Amino acid sequence: MVLIEASRQAFLAVTESFFKNENEESVYFVINSMTTEFMGFVFPVHSYIDYRIVSKDINERRKKFSVEIDTIQGGDLRTKSSVSFTVYPNRIISEREAALARDTAQVFLSEFQQQSTMKVAE
Repeated sequence: MVLIEASRQAFLAVTESFFKNENEESVYFVINSMTTEFMGFVFPVHSYIDYRIVSKDINERRKKFSVEIDTIQGGDLRTKSSVSFTVYPNRIISEREAALARDTAQVFLSEFQQQSTMKVAE
């Protein structure tokens, strides 16, 4: 889990350091996919991360990336992560997230009411 979190922190830090505009508002990261392969044990001694951008698609609404992040220790590849993520301005994702939350709550309440009605009828 520490190595997966290190990969996640790496893509956050690289994106905010190199792809954030000076006048940009706060942003929200959405992980689209993340896979990690483990090639060997990692010990609590020096290791480093090799970060590669495989693709990027940036426009005024969002920034979409696919990256590969390797953890190397003692000259050997220990983990290989592939991550696809999108960065949105907070205002855009907040509106979408709120709409999805409302829809989910409505479905839940509807199902709950149906179950309650069925139990009363029994």
